[in-house]
This record gives sequence, C-alpha cells and structure tokens, in this order.
Amino acid sequence: MRGPSWLVGKSTRFAEPESQPDPARLKARLDSVGRSFRRRLTDRIEDLFEEACLSGDLDTAEALLRAHATATARGVAERGRDRRDSAQTLARLHDTLRLRRTTPVAA
Repeated sequence: MRGPSWLVGKSTRFAEPESQPDPARLKARLDSVGRSFRRRLTDRIEDLFEEACLSGDLDTAEALLRAHATATARGVAERGRDRRDSAQTLARLHDTLRLRRTTPVAA
C-alpha cells in the first residue's frame, strides 16, 4: 500500500551517505562550527576579572587587567581595528578596580 501522494516524492527520499567523507572538508566544517561557539579571549578575561573583584582578590584582578590590555592590543594589531570599543572597556575595568581598591570591604 502506498502513502498519500503528498508524502511521496523527492523530499522524502534520503540521499545515500558518502562512503568516505573528505577529512579536509569535515575538519573545515568542524572548525567553523567551533569558532561560532567560542567567545573572545577578552570576554573570558573580563568574566574572570569581575569574579576576582567580587571575591576581593584585587592582585589577580590587576594581573587580569594587564592580560586584557595585552590581548586587546594584539587583536587590534592583527585586525587593524577592534570591532568593539576596547578603549572604553579598558577604562571601565580600570575604574572598577580603582573603586574596589578605595572602597572598604564590609565585614
């Protein structure tokens, strides 16, 4: 017994799988998918910076701020310019650290 005519057709047929996928093509596809899910290094450093500030580890926060500045400078040099305004971000992080250093910790 055949199904309804709207079920039968080209759209319901399955293509035969390739016997051996091209490794280079597969690697290129996996790399492109992986890149789309990765965050920028500077985004991850900012997260760690915020965590260090919240936990009161200001020396680590300062080291992370230096790492952020280095990563930003390298990214700007490689791409010619940054997609986001990195100067504003660095200024905001510096202000956050300065505020944390001057604000007494509540017990």
